[in-house]
Amino acid sequence: MITHSIVQKSQLETACRIDAEYFQLEYVRLEKEIYSTGSCKRWKDIEGRFITGPFGSEFNVENYTSDAEYRYVRGKDVKKFFLRNDDNVYIPKKDFERLKKYSLQEGDILISVVGTMGNAAIVDSSVAPAIYSCKSTVFRTDAINPYYFTAYLNSQYGSKLLERSVRGAVQTGLNIDDLKSLPIFIPSQKAQDLVASIVLKARQEQDRSKLLYSQAEVLLLEELASKDFKPEETLSYIVNLSDIKTAHRADAEYFQPKYEALIRRMEEKHLMLLGDLVSLKKGFELRWTPLSRQFFKIFKLHFGV
Repeated sequence: MITHSIVQKSQLETACRIDAEYFQLEYVRLEKEIYSTGSCKRWKDIEGRFITGPFGSEFNVENYTSDAEYRYVRGKDVKKFFLRNDDNVYIPKKDFERLKKYSLQEGDILISVVGTMGNAAIVDSSVAPAIYSCKSTVFRTDAINPYYFTAYLNSQYGSKLLERSVRGAVQTGLNIDDLKSLPIFIPSQKAQDLVASIVLKARQEQDRSKLLYSQAEVLLLEELASKDFKPEETLSYIVNLSDIKTAHRADAEYFQPKYEALIRRMEEKHLMLLGDLVSLKKGFELRWTPLSRQFFKIFKLHFGV
């Protein structure tokens, strides 16, 4: 179904945008709903400070260090609500001191403005000391609860209107003026604190889940006697033609000796094949146009235990 929207010339002048995508009906509706609350401001009217990250030339990524003290937050580390922390990189102390004006503080809000744009993450006490890259922008404020603000930016309203503000075709991005023009819903302090408490509780549960997962992984490896398993890395190996026919595979990766060594180790325990535990039933194929010849295969697992 074709949709269209009519835009007044004054709206074009105010937004300084003439691209049709910016005025999509969904974006216009969301913006109207926020303004209809009578309790919103443009981001630029909220007391605070925008701080852009250092230019890429100010730090060479080849200078990463194994000394896990001064963290370098990359654009890909900025996820919704919280920073990714399973693939951290670090910089030498001398580089941190040189770029100290870009150091993060607890309560800062990081917004990804290049690459995966529009993600907003809160900086908590576990992050510092750290600096961030040019692919993110920091907003530092005491005028609004930063945990509530982060939740708003990741909500349907915040994320969609950030998406609306993206500029460019090949090299897309968000600049500070785009952020400043974003309408922000500002509820009562009580409501802000309530949302913030939920975000903090979610973080606690997330940390707890990671701890439990780590403990479960250790228990599993201990049960399989594989906790300290370190297979040999071989440069070459010989596979029988019969093995290829049985496996219906001819790629070298599949027959790496380390996999066979791991299976032998597991066979010492009570080992069952997946096919003995579940039944696989082929679903249906979703085909696109005759030209694309692309399809998804959908499988359902029916547990029989």
